[in-house]
Amino acid sequence: MIMNKKTRTFLSRLIVLVLLSSLGTACKKKKKDTDSPVPDKPSAKVYEQIILEAESAVMSESLITVTTDPNASEDKIIQIPDVKKEELAKIRPISYTLTVAEEKTYRLWFRSWWRDACSNSIAAALNQGPAQLVGNDGTYMIWHWVKGPKVNLKKGANKLFIHVREGAVRIDQIVVTDDLDFQPPMGILQSKGTAVEQKPEPIKPQPESANLPKPEPQGVNLPKPEPRKAEPIKPLTPKTISVLTAGKAHRDGNFVIGVGGVHLEGWEAILLDLGLPFERIPDGQLSNAEWLAKYNIVCLSKPITKGHVAEAFYVYVKQGGILLVEVLHNIRMGVVGKGLFAPVRGNSSDSWESQGEFMLTTGSPYLKGIKDNSPVYAKVFLKALNDTKHPGVSFHGKMYPKKPRRDPAGGRSRLLREQILFPVFMKKSFGKGTLFFFGMPLANGLIYGGDDRFNIIAYNIFSELIKDSYPMLYHKLRWNPPAASNLNFRDDFMRKSKDTLDWKVSSGTWKFGGDKPKNKRETFTLICEPADGIATSTFGKKSWKDYLLAASFNCMNGDAGIWLSTNKGKRALFIDRNKGLLKLAKFVEGKLDIIKEVPIPLPLTGWRRISLTIRQQSWQGFIDGKIVISEKTGETISGPCGLLVSDGRVLMDDVLVCDSAALPKDSDRLIGEEGASRSQSLMIYGNEPRMIYSPVWMLKPHPKKTNAVKATLPTYHQASLKIDGKTVGFVPPSETGADIFLPAGQLPKNQIEFVTQDWRDYTFSKQVIDWYSTSGKWERQIRWSCDARWSFHTGIAKDQALMWYRHPLKESYAINLIGAFAMLGKRWEIGRDFNIVLGGNGKDLKQGMVIRQGPIGKSGITFIRDGKFLKQDKTHGIPFDPLNNHNRWYNIKILITPTTMRYYFDGQLVTEIKLDKPLNGSLGIWTKKNVISIARVTISSKEW
Repeated sequence: MIMNKKTRTFLSRLIVLVLLSSLGTACKKKKKDTDSPVPDKPSAKVYEQIILEAESAVMSESLITVTTDPNASEDKIIQIPDVKKEELAKIRPISYTLTVAEEKTYRLWFRSWWRDACSNSIAAALNQGPAQLVGNDGTYMIWHWVKGPKVNLKKGANKLFIHVREGAVRIDQIVVTDDLDFQPPMGILQSKGTAVEQKPEPIKPQPESANLPKPEPQGVNLPKPEPRKAEPIKPLTPKTISVLTAGKAHRDGNFVIGVGGVHLEGWEAILLDLGLPFERIPDGQLSNAEWLAKYNIVCLSKPITKGHVAEAFYVYVKQGGILLVEVLHNIRMGVVGKGLFAPVRGNSSDSWESQGEFMLTTGSPYLKGIKDNSPVYAKVFLKALNDTKHPGVSFHGKMYPKKPRRDPAGGRSRLLREQILFPVFMKKSFGKGTLFFFGMPLANGLIYGGDDRFNIIAYNIFSELIKDSYPMLYHKLRWNPPAASNLNFRDDFMRKSKDTLDWKVSSGTWKFGGDKPKNKRETFTLICEPADGIATSTFGKKSWKDYLLAASFNCMNGDAGIWLSTNKGKRALFIDRNKGLLKLAKFVEGKLDIIKEVPIPLPLTGWRRISLTIRQQSWQGFIDGKIVISEKTGETISGPCGLLVSDGRVLMDDVLVCDSAALPKDSDRLIGEEGASRSQSLMIYGNEPRMIYSPVWMLKPHPKKTNAVKATLPTYHQASLKIDGKTVGFVPPSETGADIFLPAGQLPKNQIEFVTQDWRDYTFSKQVIDWYSTSGKWERQIRWSCDARWSFHTGIAKDQALMWYRHPLKESYAINLIGAFAMLGKRWEIGRDFNIVLGGNGKDLKQGMVIRQGPIGKSGITFIRDGKFLKQDKTHGIPFDPLNNHNRWYNIKILITPTTMRYYFDGQLVTEIKLDKPLNGSLGIWTKKNVISIARVTISSKEW
């Protein structure tokens, strides 16, 4: 039927009248019938949600503990200990009871804290069902919600079991809901499902009178405070905060502890833990009594046997020195040495490899805080001490066997069953001084297993020895991870190759490299091969806003990048490898509309990291930590994000999303990220995290000022100091490294941080972005062929291995490098050379200051500039001795000004060279016919 305009108008009015009449009738009916109200709209579906506090679990396993955490619900969490896999396998599952109203499918969520890629998962099982993986994501060192499996629950009571997979894991809350689309907000869930912000731990100032903290009981699992909510980093001015300079709380002094021997790193880790100043004793000076007299206390572990070391120790102690020593293997005692060490015998046949003997404290004040029957270090060498009476000698503690063994002393064959073996250590008064000798080594045990259970022995000893000479700055700082923003998403793709990507994928083939790929460079990466056009993957939430997105790429033969959402659509930052350009573009319907493009800094080889954010109403695009795109915009970032790939095969890794406000000015790296002012290395065992990777390795206790620390490297602009998360003052620039005085009453309890934009710190724990190589093979390799637990960034040179820093340096600048020699197959660390080039061309060794560091007493350290020989120093260098290079990390520091270069080796100034022209250009690290491991490089520059 065809209607004209007039007819349509009439019918429309009629329909409206009928609807209004019906609505009025319904309203009257609703008002009159109060017993059976009729809703205007259908009611929203009500979902069932159960919130479990993790600490409410039924636990029969003592290794899983309930500890406190200020950022957790009700301040309590459960913590899985950081122990070996064999011990984890023995831990029985913990359980919870879930009571649901009806049988249906539910989703589990876990509020979790992972330490690193080797501590980021648990397994969950319902009733008699199989255990399913939870976690394995890449968000570390911050509380976050992790999606668990879907499970079918029966009506009534059900049992939820949590199985242990990895150590160093913490759980706060568990949510069980039948809302399969539920997404927990950030923070803690209250009973109604609302979230609360993570709250910072209140800081209580430490009284000035509290010189030494009380020893902590052995065997107690202490909670580690979590990262606080990051605050925007603001520049400090003298008007708002005080300068950290010497005051009444500080006094001049000259207190320093000397450390030496093959295992000196163990003592360094202990002293750093105690907040006491130390200095390395050059190997050649261990036989020099006058040199030893420089130190208030000397700590040695397996001292170098060349020279008359026993005679030097004799003179040092007799004249009033304090000597702590362990692991005497084949040391040449002589008559004098036997007089000092008696009743200790120098014969190495009195030593044996520990199988986990037990310790008795026997009432010794030095063993206070250690429980009887504590197992000693396994696999380290113990030393037999003859506990017969001897003038001036007291013995402390006893060790007895874990299982029957033959007596290692005297060659007797009788079995020792429950008899006492030998004392833990002895103390001997000798002349004006004191000798401590350890049958159970502290430093050597810490090196091998990273086990600091018995650091309390050192604490008790040093508390007595130093008294008020140098009050400890701290004791057992529980290092917080770097402060992270509430929005902190990470993914390093440490999945098995058969796993599938749990992001939304549009097109192309996306797969994981896994841990055993055919090509080693693909290990634990995400690999994409697009089909046609642009392949994209998506992650994130609509609630994400004002963030920075970063990722690392190896564009082997393709183009790749990142994209994010704004209030006006999608925006992408991507690498056009063929043209050598970095492009900012609008991303609409799979097509890229270029906004701006800039050249990519050369060379194009290797891994590159790109980042994109909006700050101060401008786009900021970064490559390798440097801003290369700055473009005004009226857009704001809000919504999901992802990766994109086109035209070839691309490797991806180390995705990061964080609040832009949490970043330092003009930086795309959070504190703790590789290349930030402080980098945090993950997955490292042994004593390295307590020593060379410790935050205070670059901020050590000051040897000449009490209540003060010394910055290892210069700062060229104002810096600031944070104690326990609170900024306490600013530090003026210093071209030699600032003396930083701690405010009275504010000694750190948990953490001390030096905040500067002059430093860039590299621990090579992720894909190596800011470095590239022009010769040799550079990859992560085990350092010791006899033990695969330790691996570091390693250069392998059949002829020459040369690695360059991507960012050229201009005076003034400084470098601090920590490196070592790796074993060649089953051979020991030979130590041929460990070399550096400054002011180079980024390609070869034809330009710049070439520094060759070879064997001490032979080639020593040689300085050559632009092919011209300048100087050689044979009194410093690497010991040409495989045994002494075992375990040893060497420290090289170089300070560059427009007119001078100062070169330090292991803390000792080797030389100062006058420069006739500035030493500007590229930094390189190289070796020849050798294998070297790089643990850490920190660079300070005036001209970033």
